[in-house]
Amino acid sequence: RPSFYQRHRNLINIGIGTGAGALIGGLTKGKRGAGYGALIGAGSGALYTYVLKPKKKRIYR
Repeated sequence: RPSFYQRHRNLINIGIGTGAGALIGGLTKGKRGAGYGALIGAGSGALYTYVLKPKKKRIYR
């Protein structure tokens, strides 16, 4: 059976990107920066997950 990370990799990676972007934006520009950082972080997390490192099909027996 695939691990929890393998099953939910897309959501985890996007969530980590969102949190990191919000943290960096919040530290630099405050509340509004946190919102912008969250959007940019979610976009970059999605880019990483779906374009740069897409899932490979695996067959489990």
